[in-house]
Order: sequence, then C-alpha cells, then structure tokens
Amino acid sequence: MRHCCIKMEGALEEYGSPLRYVPYSRSYDMEYGTVFKNIETGKDAAIVVEPLKYCPWCGVKLPKNLFQEWVKIIEGKFKIDTLDKEEIKKVPEEYMTEEWWKKKGL
Repeated sequence: MRHCCIKMEGALEEYGSPLRYVPYSRSYDMEYGTVFKNIETGKDAAIVVEPLKYCPWCGVKLPKNLFQEWVKIIEGKFKIDTLDKEEIKKVPEEYMTEEWWKKKGL
C-alpha cells in the first residue's frame, strides 16, 4: 500500500474525489469550493485547496509537505522564479516526481 490506509488509497484513486496527493511535494490536500474548467488545461479546478495533516479515515499523521523545499530547489538550482508552463518545462523529470525527495532521504 502506497498511502496510510485502504480508504485513503481508494479516495485518491476515485475520479472526482476532492482529495489529492502530489508526489513531487509529498503533499495531501482537499480541494473544495466553486469548481470551474481551466481554459488552458481543460481540467476542473477548485478555488480552495486545504492541506491535510492527518488522514480523515485512520487518523494517522501524514508525512511532511515538502512543497516549500521543492520551490527553494527549483528556484535555486534551476533559476526558475515563476512556475508557469514554459518555465516548468526546464525542471528535470526527477524533480516532478517523488524521486528527488526519496534520494535525499526526506
């Protein structure tokens, strides 16, 4: 099992679920609010994203969100100061997955 419990696994795999796991930042969050269609991507987007610190089913504390560390690396190592579509293409694949933080032992 990749996540803390079978219910979390199921919720993250379910289409339309408000729960989301972002591998490159090891973050769990819940999207809610008014849903609209992103014109650029064609995907649904939510107004509010709330980070989760504990699993809503089993209560286990979730791993530390590494988004801020990821941003520091992206800005420092790759000299990217905006995360727009063109700039993000410059980021090596390793930093768009779990690979970078697993290699660092985080």
